[in-house]
Amino acid sequence: AFNLKDLLKNTAKTVAIGALIRELAEPLNKFVNDMLLNHNVGNRETTKVVPVFTVGGQSAIGAAQVSGTPELVNSVKSVFAIEDVMNGKYRTKAYIPSSSSNPLKLDRVYGVGVTAIIEGFL
Repeated sequence: AFNLKDLLKNTAKTVAIGALIRELAEPLNKFVNDMLLNHNVGNRETTKVVPVFTVGGQSAIGAAQVSGTPELVNSVKSVFAIEDVMNGKYRTKAYIPSSSSNPLKLDRVYGVGVTAIIEGFL
């Protein structure tokens, strides 16, 4: 059954976590870049951290670092993780950089890759 109270609570939580991720984006991005440099696999392209919204399966929010050319990376507003299970055995997540944060208007940014997933916001 539809529960408006739960919907509003989950929406408020998602907005708050998204705002936190945007606030921490630069330090998180620096941390990921330093971590990769310390392991001799540094990024060569422009990077930034954006919220990740998981759709399909269990809904969730987190953060991801994306990389690519400056123009493309600057157009990314969020990453959508789409989950599914194949043959009841193989859980799969596809990460799609998007120029939108609206799950009803996913607008893939081609030429941008996801270089890190950051968890621990809930």
